[in-house]
Amino acid sequence: MANPTFEVPTMKLTAGQGTTLRDGALAAQEAVTTAAVELNTIGDAWQTAYEKLVGVMRELIKNLEGKLAKDDPRWLAFGLKMPATSVTPGQPVNVTVQLDETGALVVQCEAVALAKRYRWRTRIAGVQDDFQLVARTTEPLAVIREVMAGQTVEVIVQAVNVRSQGVASEPVFFTLPVARAAGYRNLSTTEEEPAATESASIQANGNGNGRARHTEARSL
Repeated sequence: MANPTFEVPTMKLTAGQGTTLRDGALAAQEAVTTAAVELNTIGDAWQTAYEKLVGVMRELIKNLEGKLAKDDPRWLAFGLKMPATSVTPGQPVNVTVQLDETGALVVQCEAVALAKRYRWRTRIAGVQDDFQLVARTTEPLAVIREVMAGQTVEVIVQAVNVRSQGVASEPVFFTLPVARAAGYRNLSTTEEEPAATESASIQANGNGNGRARHTEARSL
């Protein structure tokens, strides 16, 4: 109102319009502050209820452990899994390695119960000290393309689900024929490992530093 000559009513640039917009912004800001306080109050109530529920459930499970056998189906009536039921995938077996028509290695194993995916690792005999993660698949099969001719590759696979990972398979050894794989690069010289966030150091039993015990090569 102090500078009425600056107003442009046709464009709604007036002191009255500015006051309306300011008041609306202040009211919206106050509403946000009120909502934030209410949300914090609800969050505190939820946390209190959650902690109480967890305490009750722990007491229930403790009581059930003293009264029910680990394989008693009455665990299920409480919405709980029977303690005797394994949730960890087993060890993959019958791992095989063979060449396809392009010279790539096709590795596979039998499907593992409870497995959601499979982790495939390799180690070049005499070149690499640790296993390298080279593939992750949802099926018990993978293709490894970059292998240097004449080298012996040690392969293991591990079955995994959402919560846990099983013991890795026994290692299988495969020597890539020179005539079939000329020009393929060594696994140890790839530009980027396929899963940098995953641990690539693992024993053949899935629990160590990647030094698998040597077993005889299986016939392929």
